[in-house]
Amino acid sequence: MDLAVKEHLTEHNPCRDVEISRLRSAERTPLTLEEAISLRQALHGDELDGKRVTIWLALAGGVRRGEALGLTWRYVDFDNMRVFIKHQYTENKALRETKNRRSRWIAIDDGTARYLRTWKAVQVRRMQVQGLSQTPNTPMCPDGDFGFHDPDNFSTWQRGYLIEHGLGRMEEAEEGGRKRRRYVGYDFHELRHTQATFLIGSSSARSSATAAPPGSRSGGSRRPRPPISWRSSAGRARPSPSTGAGSPSWRGRLGADVATTKHTPSLTSEVIAAGPAGDKAQDDKMLSTQ
Repeated sequence: MDLAVKEHLTEHNPCRDVEISRLRSAERTPLTLEEAISLRQALHGDELDGKRVTIWLALAGGVRRGEALGLTWRYVDFDNMRVFIKHQYTENKALRETKNRRSRWIAIDDGTARYLRTWKAVQVRRMQVQGLSQTPNTPMCPDGDFGFHDPDNFSTWQRGYLIEHGLGRMEEAEEGGRKRRRYVGYDFHELRHTQATFLIGSSSARSSATAAPPGSRSGGSRRPRPPISWRSSAGRARPSPSTGAGSPSWRGRLGADVATTKHTPSLTSEVIAAGPAGDKAQDDKMLSTQ
């Protein structure tokens, strides 16, 4: 119709007067606390590789899939306990700006720092076997050839991994008169928003929880969000803010103190990555066997 106006076939394009309502995205249900801890324990017990590190970064740092797959060791600052998110690796096999075109630092806790240090050392060994050297430009979450991991291939593996750990399933559905198998369950988006949900829920107990959710445009100066009641769509009760971070019984149950960082605070990373006491010994054992 715009072309018709340009060619003087009509004076007005009526399509310009149509207001289109923006479709509301489907409701996302983050993992429960128990599910998050269980998945974290599975990751810690598994053989290390780039795919599992990607899952860990989603849970502990709230990063997007493409952001994790686009990370290189150049952007990991162990001294200051943080990771710089500058790029995302997209389906067309290219490094591009992040989704909102804004780079950002995310804090990492002690457990995540240990996990990444262990993985870095394991990766060095595996690359040496193939006659390769790890450099600052080596992908942190690579494929089997130590290059950037194809996002679609990662998602296929991720669905199988979540099914294996009871966080998804395959079911048959009829589409267009034909039966097809489809995946039903958690996806990467829910994994990364688990971090934001626990962070928001702890705001009543931690005045430092004023940072924006992962990937948002707002800085750490925003006003704290009000605490929310956590309950999944299936009706499973989640810890209320009154028993959230800061509660002695909650901390005792996890067997770990919740540490604060001088960057964006991350309750989920502390809970999931710090884990029970003795993880450092597990890290050392993991490093010696991989």
